[in-house]
Amino acid sequence: MSKKVTMSDIAAELGISTVTVSKALSGQKGVSEEMRRRIMDIAEERGYHKSFQSKENESFKIGVLIAGRYLGNVDSFYGHMYQIFSAKAARMGCFTMLEVLSDDDENDLAYPKLIGDGNVDAVVIMGALNENYLLMLDEQLQTPTFYMDFS
Repeated sequence: MSKKVTMSDIAAELGISTVTVSKALSGQKGVSEEMRRRIMDIAEERGYHKSFQSKENESFKIGVLIAGRYLGNVDSFYGHMYQIFSAKAARMGCFTMLEVLSDDDENDLAYPKLIGDGNVDAVVIMGALNENYLLMLDEQLQTPTFYMDFS
């Protein structure tokens, strides 16, 4: 049986980062249309399929949401918590993406940009958010969600 093709395999073949491959495959900004087309072509040729099950050497994306009010100073508890979490995730072969939510984002129930349509495999919320915002997320999120420092 042939080896499963990973984003890392595609990245190595093109001489680019795994993050670039991930962005291209998930339709995120930050990748030129020419590179996106090359990535998509190679993914199709090699039989790449995204898997939500943990596999050796596969990288997972974790979206982290923190309210901006918690990041107001250099010695922010949540900023430090994110650094520790991100470093641990990287050691486990995952990478994290942080979105800082403004008060307006919460009040207007703005859906987090980094979550998009399946752009992350899990979501971590650090620090309590507006109750209505949490209810909106609970109704719409299709990914595992973890709450840190509140319940």
